[in-house]
Amino acid sequence: MNLKELAIVIANVYMQHSKVEAVLLGGFVSRNWYDEYSDIELFILWRENPIDEDRKTPIHYVIGDIIDFYPYEDGEWSETYIMNGVKLEISNFLTRTVQTIIDDVIVAIDTDLDKQCLIATVRD
Repeated sequence: MNLKELAIVIANVYMQHSKVEAVLLGGFVSRNWYDEYSDIELFILWRENPIDEDRKTPIHYVIGDIIDFYPYEDGEWSETYIMNGVKLEISNFLTRTVQTIIDDVIVAIDTDLDKQCLIATVRD
């Protein structure tokens, strides 16, 4: 299975949760620039704040091994895990946070690099 196919499978696992509104694929995999050393970057958009169990359930479902698991900081929760030898970088946001970031960049012309990268992911 290639990385894009694997990302779709994992995205579908996240989409089973009632709090999840969208899953976006970012990074090299989303642009078909990946190789055997690439990781999968997923952006999970939540309707409401996820609790730790909300974030851990998909990882356990796909039999992933957690490397990092970070609490909420600067508008984001994040975690990293390995599944079948593939590293997954997960960034979790509230949908309304992403909408605010889009407004910041488009309307207020905010040039913050992190915001610009998130906007690029949404665009792609």
